[in-house]
Amino acid sequence: MLLRASPGTKEQEGLAHPTYLPSDLHPIAQLEDGLSTVKPSLIYSEERKDNCLRRLKAAEGQVRGVQEMMDAQRPCLEVLTQLAAVQSALRQVSRIVMRNYLENCATQAIRRSDPKVYDELMDAIFKFSQ
Repeated sequence: MLLRASPGTKEQEGLAHPTYLPSDLHPIAQLEDGLSTVKPSLIYSEERKDNCLRRLKAAEGQVRGVQEMMDAQRPCLEVLTQLAAVQSALRQVSRIVMRNYLENCATQAIRRSDPKVYDELMDAIFKFSQ
């Protein structure tokens, strides 16, 4: 899937939000309608992407396991233990994505002196810290 980008925004399914795409990581091509396209597959290194996908698949399996435990009327503490494992797996993915954001997207925007990056950075830190 390609994202349509205009200066300072990224539109995906009609919702616009700020974006800071380092040009060396995100090749941008001009379309006939004057909009740019960004290939999101280049945002993450293969190693990071594979690491995240592996963790997400494990979390997906754990969620299915929790569903089965609920169906089987397993004790609450057993279910809570599995839910904690799912949350931990998702937190690890969040840490990897946040690290990638800081190393790539935010760093490049700061180098370009883009003032909008600070609001985005504060939003990301606030969301991640909850």
